Amino acid sequence: MTWASQVERPMPWKGITDPYKIWLSEIILQQTRVAQGWDYYERMISRFPDVQSLAEAPLTELIIQWQGLGYYSRARNLHKCAEIIWTVHQGKFPNNYEALLKLPGIGPYTAAAIASFAFAESRAVVDGNVIRVLARVFGIQKYPASSNERKQFELLAQTLIDPLNPAKYNQAIMDFGAVLCNPIKPFCSICPFEFICVAKSLDQVALYPSKQIKAAKIERHFQFLLIQDKDNWYMKRREAADIWKDLYQPLSIESSMQQPHSETIELLPEPERILVKRLYSKSFQTFGPYTQLLTHQKINAYFYLFEAIAPQMIEIDLIKIPKSLIPQTPMPRIIKKFFEENISLMRN
Repeated sequence: MTWASQVERPMPWKGITDPYKIWLSEIILQQTRVAQGWDYYERMISRFPDVQSLAEAPLTELIIQWQGLGYYSRARNLHKCAEIIWTVHQGKFPNNYEALLKLPGIGPYTAAAIASFAFAESRAVVDGNVIRVLARVFGIQKYPASSNERKQFELLAQTLIDPLNPAKYNQAIMDFGAVLCNPIKPFCSICPFEFICVAKSLDQVALYPSKQIKAAKIERHFQFLLIQDKDNWYMKRREAADIWKDLYQPLSIESSMQQPHSETIELLPEPERILVKRLYSKSFQTFGPYTQLLTHQKINAYFYLFEAIAPQMIEIDLIKIPKSLIPQTPMPRIIKKFFEENISLMRN
């Protein structure tokens, strides 16, 4: 590990032993680049400095802080986990890998990171950077697509960890994979493993490990029905167990159609269908399409804006949100984008 200081990446959570901060940083960095996660980490620590403050905060407030990171199930699990640690474990994180795995939202990698960095447990972390180093040095070409294949990397990594200094070893190998043994232009000529690296000896470094097979993106089509009166928007809290759970949105219609058609209102339940049919008979504006690309989904959205609807016309169970509070309301990114690009709509 003598080269570790040469490739070390400065990050605000590195070198700390506080399990709360380690846990928070690891959850934020799932599916998130370090550059983006850094700012969120500092904002979260400022607002939720310890597990008690996070556990006692309303989930809605955490969702607001999380906006822009996506994958909101991470935020929900973060909140649920904080509540369990605060109420069941008296505010103290379990101090070993196996116990940490029992907490919501904590998988093998996060449990290993907390156990080694906070409690000096000899437990190897295995992230994408570590997999790449091990695959190249030991000549394992296939990227681990299943949990069993990943387990083989975890077992291999465990044989290599320094039991006397697991935290330093884990950080070093992750930094090594990110900086020296990087995916595109690895610095093989200065690599300390150059002469034992199988991929290098075959002159096939770029082929190790093989590329992950990306699942085809699911294409989803939404029509959002923006209902307003002079001062408010009328929204619903999304309860479906998907990427937008617990976020606010206008009435919506999801279909397989690639273009908006008023006939799709038939997909709405009856009280909403009756209201929307009445609204369609009046003047409205159409905006879109708006597009958002996620890891496994492509979202296409059209927005129908219904002019100055009197409050007494709203006969179904919708949540009234003052227009001045729209910027602080947790909503899917594609809806936020619509309001940001049409900022006048947020004003009374």
